[in-house]
Amino acid sequence: MKKRLINIFILILAMVFVPLSSCSDRSGNTTKEWLKQRDCAYFETKPLEIPSSMGEAAVFTLLDASAGDDAIALLLTYSDRDSYETLGNEVVFMDPEGVLTGRFSLEDSAPGISVIAASYDSSDRLVVLGKSMESGYRLLTISSANDRIEADISVSAIPAYLTDMIPTENGWALLGYNSIYIIDEQGQLIHEEPLVGESMGGGLFLENGCVQSVVYNNDGASIFSLDLKSMTSKVISPSDMKWGKEVNLLMMHSFYGAYAYDGNGVFKFNFTDGVISEIADWNRIDIHPSPSAKYLNELSILNDNIILRSAKPMTSRENDELVILIHRDKDPNADKKVLTIGGYAPRNDLIEHAVYLYNTGDNDYRIELTDYWDLYPYVDATDISRANASIIADMSSGKSDDMFIGLEFDYDLWGDSGMVMDMSGLFGNESMLDYNDFLPCITELTKHNGKIYKIFPSFTIMGYAGYSEVIGADNRLTIDRVFDISAIIEPDQIMFPPASRTNLALGAILYRLDDFIVNGKFSISEEDLLKIAEYADAYGFADDEAPPSVDSNLYYVTGRLLFQEAYIDSPEAFRNLELSGTSSVHFYGYPSVLDSARMCSPSFVIAISSGAENPEACLDFIQILLSDEVQEYAMDSGRIPVSVNLFEKQISRAMTEKKAPSGQSGSSPMTADCADRYRECVDSINYVQYLSIDLWLILRDEFESYYSENKDISSVRDTMINRINLYLEEKKS
Repeated sequence: MKKRLINIFILILAMVFVPLSSCSDRSGNTTKEWLKQRDCAYFETKPLEIPSSMGEAAVFTLLDASAGDDAIALLLTYSDRDSYETLGNEVVFMDPEGVLTGRFSLEDSAPGISVIAASYDSSDRLVVLGKSMESGYRLLTISSANDRIEADISVSAIPAYLTDMIPTENGWALLGYNSIYIIDEQGQLIHEEPLVGESMGGGLFLENGCVQSVVYNNDGASIFSLDLKSMTSKVISPSDMKWGKEVNLLMMHSFYGAYAYDGNGVFKFNFTDGVISEIADWNRIDIHPSPSAKYLNELSILNDNIILRSAKPMTSRENDELVILIHRDKDPNADKKVLTIGGYAPRNDLIEHAVYLYNTGDNDYRIELTDYWDLYPYVDATDISRANASIIADMSSGKSDDMFIGLEFDYDLWGDSGMVMDMSGLFGNESMLDYNDFLPCITELTKHNGKIYKIFPSFTIMGYAGYSEVIGADNRLTIDRVFDISAIIEPDQIMFPPASRTNLALGAILYRLDDFIVNGKFSISEEDLLKIAEYADAYGFADDEAPPSVDSNLYYVTGRLLFQEAYIDSPEAFRNLELSGTSSVHFYGYPSVLDSARMCSPSFVIAISSGAENPEACLDFIQILLSDEVQEYAMDSGRIPVSVNLFEKQISRAMTEKKAPSGQSGSSPMTADCADRYRECVDSINYVQYLSIDLWLILRDEFESYYSENKDISSVRDTMINRINLYLEEKKS
């Protein structure tokens, strides 16, 4: 469920994820004593083209993959493109270079089997774990050479759903949610070991005679280890290995057997000697971005040298996109000069798409990403100021990245101080970008003193939407209008969904800060500040109270809620919002004194350092970020592109009726009138959201002192003005 916009700053702070290492220092030096870097962490990537074996109407999904000494096996399940009916399962065999060498139909040889996992045994034969309604769990040993099932072993009754299996010296280890089961070669259960914690299906692996798996409990992630000789178990935590909090966080995210991966690379864990080894470094690898949704990519790490990426399509019935990554001992790009982009968790699907296009193009440089969680970590909102100070200090001493990415930085103030470049020259120059080809939110709203210090490729609209027949068509939703409307609504109607009064109050200033800046100084009258405080108190709940129980969707659908919080990332989202109400929708934004904040929330913001090694090369990258190819990807993955051409293309698609799968009703296309209202919504945007944590903290403190400490409004005003102006002066210097 999407969170409320007024809590977005808190949410950003809560998303604290400390990655292992950026792994961009190829010298072998690292600040992590427990990380062993690989001499070459480069992998060559190859898309896998697998023709359907069940006709053009069939599409396949990857269930599992495994690698032996000389072969790779993929478990695929097929379904009908239109009806979604399951057609059967298949094993596809490949050599270590990803060349197809054979196929085996499980549907023909073992009909009715539901496939769970596959693994090569000690004799390098593929064994598939499956389950049938009639005979329960079965282990099928498949011969690719003879195209037949060599052995079909029935597993004795196991009262749990299994998620993985691996061969042991004399049988098999099976993983359930709550236990590890050890069976012999005949499939007989010889031992069950309850897990201390919960398995999330991350996989089993063998190490030094022990079967191991990641488990999760109140303390985070640990390794559950079962000794196969003594059949005794123990739990190994990161603190036992002296790895600390960072490794625990990594283990909690994406663990696959003995491997884990994050936004920087792939790592292999050894819990016997305490070594974590680097396997792959994403900065060294050019992997074509998936055409599917940004959250539907998965990695199967088959061994130290073979990785499989699968991407599931979101909007159409197509095959999974499969890409194989094969380790090479030599990096062909090792001698290229590097441009870096620094930020907190900088890797996302859009930036990866642009980086791929740049790095595989005819350029003298490569782009690499630097994660600031490793260099400038912080623990809470207050600590961000210290982290930002460290970043600025490094910039001043010449230790700057070439570009910066994120919503945490005040690029306009950095621009005033000469720390980032003015990019307004990108637009209007015949050799670069046409000014009229882009929406005003990027060409106008990003301007600061006539200059553009920040760029973003796509965005989401955030604010309040409501019924114009009651509220009126004027989208300048001032606080005075809110009180006027509130005086005439029906007794059973409410104005806004539940919201914290402190967040309502600080949002009324923070999102419309320019309204309160006079000659470069922050100023607000006592009357306006009191008006904001009373508005927030009237429509928000105290921070120490539980939110009122309100079903916002139900209230809005029935007309009892006048304003619904709107998160609009596409024409379809706007249409759905309109269809959920009792009449056509109008976008108003968040109330303030002089106007409302109709917010553009960028996917991310990027800027170029004034100390960049090659500013022209950085500008080349920005142009790729704004290119039609990247913009179309943004559109396809559920965001609004800043290109006028792609913006209109997205609307045109929403106005086209889509064929629904067999037996399902399709959604109605967007009407021309609705499309015009959507354009008006986008045209009304007047604020580009970014995280000014210092201002957020100041405003939070002062409003809390008013609400919780009964500080008088005059004193609150004086302190607020002094603190904000001191902050502005410090930033300028």
